[in-house]
Amino acid sequence: MNYDYLFESDLPSGVKSVYLDGKKFSRTEFLERKKRISKKKVFKSGF
Repeated sequence: MNYDYLFESDLPSGVKSVYLDGKKFSRTEFLERKKRISKKKVFKSGF
């Protein structure tokens, strides 16, 4: 399943956790992973 939409937009302020593929991520953990993934995408695109 494609979850790109989660990484392209901001989470609403009331969200405390995110479930992906049956795994629970806290808001802070998800935002940290989102930063890492966005850095990888920038690196791959060459910008």
